[in-house]
Amino acid sequence: MVLADDDGAIAAFHVDERPRPGARAAVDALARAGLRVAIASGDAEAKVASAAAALGLTTWAARQTPADKLAWLASLRTTGARVAVVGDGVNDAPMLAGADVAVAVGSAVDAAQAASDIVITGPLDALADARALAQDTLSILRQNRRWALGYNIAVVPLAALGLVPPWLAAIGMSASSLAVVLNALRIGRTTRRDKAHHSAAVPPETILHRRASA
Repeated sequence: MVLADDDGAIAAFHVDERPRPGARAAVDALARAGLRVAIASGDAEAKVASAAAALGLTTWAARQTPADKLAWLASLRTTGARVAVVGDGVNDAPMLAGADVAVAVGSAVDAAQAASDIVITGPLDALADARALAQDTLSILRQNRRWALGYNIAVVPLAALGLVPPWLAAIGMSASSLAVVLNALRIGRTTRRDKAHHSAAVPPETILHRRASA
């Protein structure tokens, strides 16, 4: 940027870009979890290369149009990959809409937010927390499903044959439902404990907003 008056240039300013807060921490955490992280950007090669270096990434693509990004997404899918996309611009909206998991930052344009499943309203390191929370939720969901299936297979036939008194069957069913609910309350505890082990815990509701359309 150049500052000038009628007599000519007075000063020139070179503006550098910095990664969003938590971006490097998010990349490092996802890499430790075994995920491959890459950048697809419409910016010039020099800018994208600089951003990739700041984030410790070796895979990136510059001057990408929305169509190019969709083509890259399709090529990843041919390898069996499940792809999460993080974006904030209008040109990210098509790729966000086509991703398995779409994440927009809080300052993203409306089109990007509308195409996303998750909106991060704080530092980007919340992305790793969101993944850990999703894994915790899926694990407990599977536990509850196995418990409910096993209980119904074992007890319902006995009740149907009259081998269990109705009052006992009602108590057993209520106890089973209560066990499922109590187990579901464990969701997020592992994530919060791990977060607290590394740094001060931040309540999930302050950093993540789950969209109703997800």
